[in-house]
Amino acid sequence: MRFERELERLRQRVQQISIEQAPPTLRMVMIKDEIIPIDLTVWDLPITVESK
Repeated sequence: MRFERELERLRQRVQQISIEQAPPTLRMVMIKDEIIPIDLTVWDLPITVESK
């Protein structure tokens, strides 16, 4: 019984931490020229669309 209570308490703590520290959303940025903006973060994905 004691281990079950401790396990449940730890599960609740993990759930609380995972909600508080959710990662930011990823963002895709289309680059029209060859110039990549300097305000991009690690969560931004710069892409260029090229014609065939």
